Amino acid sequence: MSTQPIADVDISSFSFWSDTTFDEREKTFAHLRATAPVSWHPPLESKLLEPEEGAKGFWGINTADLIQKASRDTKLFSSASGIFMEDFPDVVVQGSLSFIVTDAPRHKELRGIVWSAFTPGHMRKLESDIYRQAKELVDEIAPLGEADLATTLCKQLPGRLFTNLFGVPEGELREEVMDCAEDMASWSDEEMCRGKEPIELFGDASFRLNDIALELIEERRKKPQDDLLTWVCQAQTEDGMLEDWEVGSFFSLLSAAANDTTRHTMAHTIWAFDQFPEQKQRWQATLESPEAGERLAEEAVRWATPLMHFRRQVTRDVEWGGVEMKQGDKVALWYCSGNRDENAFPDPMKFDITRDPNRHVGFGGGGPHYCMGAALARLTLRSIFKEVYTRMPDLRVIGEPDFLDANVVHGVKRLPAEWTPER
Repeated sequence: MSTQPIADVDISSFSFWSDTTFDEREKTFAHLRATAPVSWHPPLESKLLEPEEGAKGFWGINTADLIQKASRDTKLFSSASGIFMEDFPDVVVQGSLSFIVTDAPRHKELRGIVWSAFTPGHMRKLESDIYRQAKELVDEIAPLGEADLATTLCKQLPGRLFTNLFGVPEGELREEVMDCAEDMASWSDEEMCRGKEPIELFGDASFRLNDIALELIEERRKKPQDDLLTWVCQAQTEDGMLEDWEVGSFFSLLSAAANDTTRHTMAHTIWAFDQFPEQKQRWQATLESPEAGERLAEEAVRWATPLMHFRRQVTRDVEWGGVEMKQGDKVALWYCSGNRDENAFPDPMKFDITRDPNRHVGFGGGGPHYCMGAALARLTLRSIFKEVYTRMPDLRVIGEPDFLDANVVHGVKRLPAEWTPER
């Protein structure tokens, strides 16, 4: 296959992402899946860091099966150079993205440390906290009858869960952490930049999260608490405990991940229930079924695809997917395309909460980099949708959502909605 750009398929242009809808973009990806499962494109246009002069383009992996195959082959497709298409300085990558920008054996070691914190007892505590926080948040919202759910519900629940999980004190500091996490994903949207340059917005948010983390870590070293930050601070490697900057990087990663994934999946699903009212009725008829809740959570993530792509880098010259890749080539795993793949999902443009099996790539395509927060995300989604559609049964979106201008995060900025107030 030629390494020349495919005519009339300009997914590299930022306008492709900012001036079109998800459904319109899907027509382009459907064309790519059918004609070029692995396609070559010019450097991805970015508002954060423009490609250097003479920069090479990248390979796009567009089908579900190839995304899964590439995700599992971490010896060929490395994460160590970053997960975004921009070439950030190494200090920025390592300081804000933790173990997801490492390869084996370091990745396995760091991921194992975090997993070791999720003991059965800790998981029971986390599950109880998720149920409680979902109920308390709906207690606040249900009596209102009208609100922007993107900010009052979808941002607040994962933000509160994350900050509570890490023991961030209630009040202004918690809100600041949530705002910084939002800024780290919003730099491509002019409105969300609030007059700042994109790189300034991203940098300010990243450095502030790191400062907050280091302050909290110092406290936990002196006075441990029953929270995830303490558990990670106390975790042991073969070389001893993690350094403060490594724990801080994990804090930054998880704060951003909570904002990017669960938050926007919630918003897209509420909108999907309006577009597919028969699915909303089906959900409300099966609210008490754990199996129905599990299927809803999976379909919600597939449908939303909150992270539209991640980057990998080829480690050696190879023929793969019908093309000749060179060592150092960038690769984009287009999750937004894989989750609409006709060969993987019957009727993929339908939101179907009974879909089973549902082997989506919304948490990654498997392998060692599969999202370690997937179980908590599923539980959060099941909990909040049960609570909302029990107590706000006639909830409907007013007009249409306002989407984030971005080519990484499939975000929702505003989601105005109304319902009969709970009395």
